[in-house]
Amino acid sequence: LLLTTLKQANRPLGMDEILRITKLPRKAKKSMDAALWTLEGEGRALRVPGGWATPARLRSVQGMLSVQRTGMGFVTPATGGQDIYIHPAALNDAWPGDTVEVLILPGKRGPSPEGKIVRVLHRSLVEVPVRALRRQKDGNWICSPDNPRIPTLFLTNTTALPKEVAEDDLFLVRANEKVSC
Repeated sequence: LLLTTLKQANRPLGMDEILRITKLPRKAKKSMDAALWTLEGEGRALRVPGGWATPARLRSVQGMLSVQRTGMGFVTPATGGQDIYIHPAALNDAWPGDTVEVLILPGKRGPSPEGKIVRVLHRSLVEVPVRALRRQKDGNWICSPDNPRIPTLFLTNTTALPKEVAEDDLFLVRANEKVSC
């Protein structure tokens, strides 16, 4: 019912509109909200400015991501055209130089269209220099990338390394082959 409602709408729908269209009572709001977040986790619904929409209703673009020191990114479309602004929370594990698929969000708040990365199509880096931060009980290490523009932490198994890792050591890790966000 939710997906059908979102697919039939020609714009993002707010929670009150969804309840009105589906003719559900206000007390269903909490369960409806939980269902929408579950659908977003599955990639079948998307929280956008103005409410909820289905990814199929939004235009998608492929391009290369560049990330600034502040954490915000821009995707340069492969087909040319204006760069797409990516809020740091919408990077979805993409790294600078990655080829990504972006959904263009409705509405325009700045000089560039805004988007959300939904998929990493190709990783630009195979190996990432990381710094060991904290040893875990199971022998793995939490590591941070040496490049501050990669906004993620790595849980790294270091047992195959020739010497014992100490805090603040710098070494290379191979990026996970899974690139879907």
